[in-house]
Formats: sequence, structure tokens, C-alpha cells
Amino acid sequence: MLAGSDVAPVSSCTGKSSGTSAPYTISLPGFAELNIYDTIGLDGVDGGGLASRNLASICNLVHALDHTLCLLVYVIRGPRIKESSLNNYRAIHKSLRQEGVPIVAVITGMEHHDDSAQSWWDKNAEFFRSRGVAFSDRVCITGTLGKVVNGAGIFESEYRRSMSELKQLVMRSIVEIRPILSRNVCYSGKPTLAAIEKFLGTVQPSQTPLSPQAPRQVQFEVSLEHQWSRFRDWSAELDKREARLVEMYWLKEPFFPGHEYVLLRYDLNLSSIWLRLERDSSSWMTILGHHQQETQTKRSRCKDKVTVRDSFSALAKPKDRVVASLFVAHGVQSSFVTFLHLALLLRCLNHKAQNYDIVTFNCWWYAGCIWESVAYWLRQAGSETFFRIGTKNSEEKRVAGYIHPSRGQSLRSLDWEATIFPRNLLDAHLLIADRAIPNKKRTPKSTDVDRSSQDIRDYASGQLLHDVVETTEHYL
Repeated sequence: MLAGSDVAPVSSCTGKSSGTSAPYTISLPGFAELNIYDTIGLDGVDGGGLASRNLASICNLVHALDHTLCLLVYVIRGPRIKESSLNNYRAIHKSLRQEGVPIVAVITGMEHHDDSAQSWWDKNAEFFRSRGVAFSDRVCITGTLGKVVNGAGIFESEYRRSMSELKQLVMRSIVEIRPILSRNVCYSGKPTLAAIEKFLGTVQPSQTPLSPQAPRQVQFEVSLEHQWSRFRDWSAELDKREARLVEMYWLKEPFFPGHEYVLLRYDLNLSSIWLRLERDSSSWMTILGHHQQETQTKRSRCKDKVTVRDSFSALAKPKDRVVASLFVAHGVQSSFVTFLHLALLLRCLNHKAQNYDIVTFNCWWYAGCIWESVAYWLRQAGSETFFRIGTKNSEEKRVAGYIHPSRGQSLRSLDWEATIFPRNLLDAHLLIADRAIPNKKRTPKSTDVDRSSQDIRDYASGQLLHDVVETTEHYL
């Protein structure tokens, strides 16, 4: 129905369908080509080894597609709903809830329902809610043309209408989470190299003296000079220079005070290196306002850290929320943003703001500066990049409005949505802080933050690039 023609084989046999998931390429209005996967069916499967294998097959496919998957369409045979359909939904939702993939429902069998499809849903919506089954969106359709009479199916008009409604559902659901494109990026959903490796199993290259295996369990407290020097040396190693930036995430912990940090994924020698960059405080008594008679110079210094691991899950907790994400299309340009870029940027951040302040120079500010700089570097490199903001709840939908430049905002020639977003978000944080804490005698002013942020912006987009070249030449 989505393709508009018969592309997926359908069998009238009573036996179970093949346990495979077949990909098909379709086109929808307003989109480039989309890849859809016709997965193994679950209808009528409830419990036992077959159910487990079928569910595992679907979940493995979703995990293999990695971050290229943007929607899961769950088809339920109606109009009478079986308990097995609800059980299968719960199993899938439990397995995929950390992936952040929305699930929409397509309920078939409306040709056997006397009233309208909408009336069926109105009568049965509470049935789903009372059993803990919730969908991002849904549509009730007639999925068959019916018996052919006089050259036409008896349900042809209902089928054609349902085809249109189904396409609208998919387009509507994708638009809500569709990334903001900085360039003409193919929105095909084709698996990335890393996704294929994840599905097949990563092949580790043999070690050679010129290409040692990169360490996967290391941490640098870069606010300390000797620790920053270690990170700079690590970043400048010969094998690290071929690392290619693939993804970047801005995450937020769900509990007070909402700690925020940035994750970056680099691909190197058929494996991945993940970095977590963050700012924390060495004393929560300080940032929560227990200053006593402390002076500004005696206040607690910040703890800026870089943690290196080999997976996303090793750095982020399951309940941490993705504020925004950025994906880089495959190409040599993405190797432009090296680990040395990050090392020099982090040194600049620490020199500009050495003390943690819960209102101004905090983890939010730190994450925003890193995000803005990396997004701008990718623009300078001409990399094909797309940017996504979470829109699952009302708070995230409000935040999504920060992608547009504000009136009078000074922009650079290559600023785009991904660099405007952190600047507007910081302005919103500072505005709230000014209203909530009007007498901040011991904390930096908003103007101090603006000035420091602009200095970092200027350095990152200009002199830092020359410093990277000089530092690299020094290590040759």
C-alpha cells in the first residue's frame, strides 16, 4: 500500500511466513527515497520459542539499523483485537524503548466493520489505554481490495482511501522527527557502515607497530594541565589522525540538577571510539549556594572530563534524554574534525571559565560551546550533515523553536540551525536564571558569559584551525 503496487509477496497458505525481513525502496511526496522493511509477521504468535525467535528477529533488525531507523509501523489485524497482539506490542516496546523510535499502529480489517474507521477507534481507544498500550499515532484501514466483481474489488474505494490515509500517517510521523538538513542529504534510511558492522559483528584489524589498537577505557580530567597534556598527546597519535567523526549527541540526565554532556562517535579501523565530554563541579556545596565567606578566587574549580569508551551504552545511562543529535554522511570531509580539535577547544573553555557556576559557566554552557564548535567545523569542512532535535514531549517541542535566529542576533557566514540552537538555548537559560535569582552578587553576569562565549566562538572558527595544523606538524 505504501509502494502503490505489489512489491511484497503475499501467500494465502496457512503456514507461517518466512522468518526474514525484506527491504523495499519507496517514494513519498516531499521525501527522497525511503527504505521500508517488511518484517516477519507476529500475528497469531503468542508465547513459545517461535514467538521469541520472531520478536528477536525484529529487535535485531532495529538494532542493526542503528540510528537510521526513524519509525516502526505496528500492523494489527482487526476489528477484533487478540491478546497476542498486545503482548507482542509490550515485548517490542520493552526492547526498543531506549532506542527512542516512535511506534504507530495500523489496524486492518475495517472492511468488516459496519461503522466508520474513526468510530471503531473511538470505541476501542480505552481498551488499548487500559492495557498500557500507547502509540504515537494510528490509522484504521481496509487492507484488501476484496473479491473482484465486474472487474473491480468490492472494497476498492475503501482500499484507495486507506492507501492515502496510510501514506499520510507515515509522512506525518516522519515529519515530526525529520532532521533539519544543512545540505541535500539523502534521507533514505540505508544502514551505515557502522550499522552493518554492528549487525554482522565487528571485525578487529590486526595490530601493527604503526597502528596500535586505540585504548577504549581511559579518562582525562582536562581541567588539570598535566591531564590535558595527556589527552593532547593521545589525540595526536598517528593512528588517531584517521578517525572519522560520525555522530554527536547532546544528552541530559533526568534528575536534578539535570546534568548535561556531549557524546561523540568516531569510526577508526572498522571499530568505534566514543568520547564523553562534560563539565562538573568538585563541590556541590559550592554550586548550591553554600558560599559562606568564600571569595571568587577561592571558589571550587570545575572538573572538565573526557571519558573514552567503545560504545554509547558505556557512557550514557538508559534514562538520559537526547536533547539533540547530529549525523555526518560518509565522506573524507568528516575526518576534518580530529581529536586535536577537541583537545584545543577544551583547553580554551577551561581557560575562559575555570570555576563552575550553576547559573552561568555550568555543564549546559560547556556542552553548548562544544556542540556549536563541532557543528560549525563540519560546516567549514563542507560535510553532508543533518541535525535532529527531540520532539517527544512538550518541553522538547518548545526547545525545537530555538533553531531560528533571534532578531538582531549576530551570525557568521556559516552559522546554521545546529549552531544557532545552542546559542538560543543558553540565552533562555540565562533569562530564566536572571528572573529566578535576581541578586547574584557572587556569580558571573550574563554579559561575562556572552563575552567568553564569543571569544571561544572566534577562536574555534579561526585560530584553533591553525593551531591544529601546527600541533600536528610538531608530532610528525
